Amino acid sequence: MFRLATLSRPCDHMSAEELTLKMSPLLSQGLDLLCCQSVGQSASLQDKKQENEATLLAQHMGLTYSCFASDRRRKDTEKNSPLFGQVVFSGPGVWVLNSGSFLIGEGKNEEAVLFALVRKNGSSVLVFNFHLADTAKKQEQQLTQIFQQNILKEPYGAVAICTDQPSLLSQKKWFNITSHSTYQPYQCETCDQGMIGLFKSEQGSITQYPQDMDPKNIPGLSLLVDVKRTVRSRRSRPSFPLSFREQWLGYRDNRVFA
Repeated sequence: MFRLATLSRPCDHMSAEELTLKMSPLLSQGLDLLCCQSVGQSASLQDKKQENEATLLAQHMGLTYSCFASDRRRKDTEKNSPLFGQVVFSGPGVWVLNSGSFLIGEGKNEEAVLFALVRKNGSSVLVFNFHLADTAKKQEQQLTQIFQQNILKEPYGAVAICTDQPSLLSQKKWFNITSHSTYQPYQCETCDQGMIGLFKSEQGSITQYPQDMDPKNIPGLSLLVDVKRTVRSRRSRPSFPLSFREQWLGYRDNRVFA
């Protein structure tokens, strides 16, 4: 099972401690990946006076602060003002194999997209976390650029998109956007707080499960799914991304990597 959640501006109206209490039903059942948008981080790692929202969230929720990508436009132009951007937090048993960021859009519409390739129990998920535009035309342009990225040429169990705006696109538009990739829309959850989009691989399978909680009482959006890893044949090894250590030592089914 893989539990994914997205949350926009988590510390705007409550502290990290208050937010953790609100999300306790989700956290108690095991949260594998949390994507947040517009999270504050100190501009300098040496600046101990500034509160780092990302670090506080990780500490209170018991998650790992895995990666961060700053917004293209800063809220404050002062030299030591905090950076705001996208963060990916990972839970116990989840390996972050790769992460980074790239730009989409141009000029004032330019946005940084944070991506993280994670694996749990042999199932790999590639996650994109970014600010989605507020018009259908701009959303289509952003998503088209994302699905043209070379990183999507690799076979993963699933691809997920987490944003701070609901999707304004029709199902037909989604299929048109993904038509040139090996991934097709599987599930899209939207609300005023954002969106989680899940895309299945041609070689894999996804099963969604109901969650034993009332989503109305929990901030953000979440999905609980089972992602099956892809196997080309009985004789070939599973097709999923390997960590650098596994690549160096050579993959074996019975080997445990720390």
